[in-house]
Amino acid sequence: MRSKNIILIVLVLLIAVFPLLVKSDAEYGGADGEAEVAITEVQPEYEPGWNLSGSRPAVK
Repeated sequence: MRSKNIILIVLVLLIAVFPLLVKSDAEYGGADGEAEVAITEVQPEYEPGWNLSGSRPAVK
């Protein structure tokens, strides 16, 4: 049972690290930036309810 767990852990690590090694110069930006652009195109005055620090923005 222990060897199965070790094999699974190694496989998970390989799956996580392999793309980073193969495409080391790639940009992994995620979808947050694209979502922000799409939202501001639809509703330019939109302000998110939470910012990255976790605090709520001041109410006007």
